[in-house]
Amino acid sequence: ANWNYHNIDRFAPFTNSVDYYVIEESSKSKDIKIVAKQSKIALPGKPDGDNYLFKKVFDKVPVWVIGLKQSKGQSYLAMEDENTSNKSTTVTFEPVTIAELKDLLKQID
Repeated sequence: ANWNYHNIDRFAPFTNSVDYYVIEESSKSKDIKIVAKQSKIALPGKPDGDNYLFKKVFDKVPVWVIGLKQSKGQSYLAMEDENTSNKSTTVTFEPVTIAELKDLLKQID
């Protein structure tokens, strides 16, 4: 998926960062991002085996973990309300219609 997100460079050093894992084992063809609730900044992760890894994200930040994938013309969404202090989360993709997807994603707009 081609999501618009802000590239924010932080020049001040910070020490409260964590590596955050998203665990999802059902498919290799997916796109998972975390979105900081307060700043609405989407961060891309990198595939790490069956998981997605978000390196050195700020600790103790409320985020949405959002995953999208397509399979045989069907859209699937995983959306979890999380906090980076948990260090990881497991997501499950559920089938959604395009209308349902738009409604669910309005939460982060």
